[in-house]
Amino acid sequence: MAKVERAAGPPMPSNELTRLIYFVAHDLRRRWPELVQPDSLLDLGAVPVARLHLIENTWIVSTYLRLRARGCAVRITDRLVPGQINVCTSEQLLRYPGAAQAFIVVADADRRDLLWGDFHQVQSPAMLRRRNAALLDHWPQPGLRPRDPARGARIERIAYFSYPGNLARAFREPSFTADLRRLGVEFVLREQPEQWHDYHDVDLCLAVRDLRPYLLATKPATKLAQAWLTGCPALLGQEPAYRYWGVPGVDYFEVGTPDEAIDTVRRLTAQPELYRAVIAAGRAKAPAHDEEAVARQWIAVLDGPVRAAFERWQAQGAAASLRRRLWFAATRVIEPLHRRVFRLRAEGLGVFRRALGRPAPRPSAAPKLDNAPTSAKA
Repeated sequence: MAKVERAAGPPMPSNELTRLIYFVAHDLRRRWPELVQPDSLLDLGAVPVARLHLIENTWIVSTYLRLRARGCAVRITDRLVPGQINVCTSEQLLRYPGAAQAFIVVADADRRDLLWGDFHQVQSPAMLRRRNAALLDHWPQPGLRPRDPARGARIERIAYFSYPGNLARAFREPSFTADLRRLGVEFVLREQPEQWHDYHDVDLCLAVRDLRPYLLATKPATKLAQAWLTGCPALLGQEPAYRYWGVPGVDYFEVGTPDEAIDTVRRLTAQPELYRAVIAAGRAKAPAHDEEAVARQWIAVLDGPVRAAFERWQAQGAAASLRRRLWFAATRVIEPLHRRVFRLRAEGLGVFRRALGRPAPRPSAAPKLDNAPTSAKA
């Protein structure tokens, strides 16, 4: 493949990236018109949290804004740039002319085994078992407000930070709330995005999902990292990413049922020293997962394995370019079918049970994942 010179445009500030990186947002003009002009920049702190929740907004737009604010050589556009490194999430971009001549870094998010892309940035260690992939932390919630240290080791409030439908059904039953109330503990749902940063009056955070292991393996350790960053111990489900970064019973607590959660609350109430120890263990790990650390992960991956893969791709020549065009044409046909297969594997018989009005069975626990080699971590 012929070498393409750096695209013309305004000079970029000095930075830690050795070449220009394009972040490509398919819906840029519709959702972010203020970023259409070259080198546009917004103050991320002034952007409403709810505006960042789509995959593309989180992985592409917010990453561009964060890296650009740090002086990195990045631009944002709504089309793949031939001959350059492009970071994106949407396969819709493959439809446009020149896509086959662009080097594509896909932020997989919670999707599995995508058929397109030259490099994959994944958020769960269970998704590292593919060629040309790197593990990155999900960005923490902007403006995190830590738990008030004056609350000490008392446990008076447990909170769930997300949309209620993402919480395992058993924890949404009135009996769970009633059991906690008998222990003098309030259970609150912080379901509005504007609430997801505020842990100041929370003593434990809860996050347990009702998903099949196939889909749990795609989920990030964000809830665990935010528990560490805010000093609020977490009660979490059995997920590979949590077990990869954390140690159950040391820096978080693993629960699968309401009864297990209740037992953990009783134990922590009786052993305040354990509660303090978990906070301390999380505090020691928190700096590796804060916003500055995630920015360093992005820069290291883009300037390391991504750049190396791009240089190999550049050297492949015309024959590889022809194969690539054929592959792109096939991918545009196959990818919609692949998405349907993913949904069926993720939901299993749940699709048919819902159609028949029957409840889905409780999923089995996710298997413990051995730590990947240290070199695979971003």
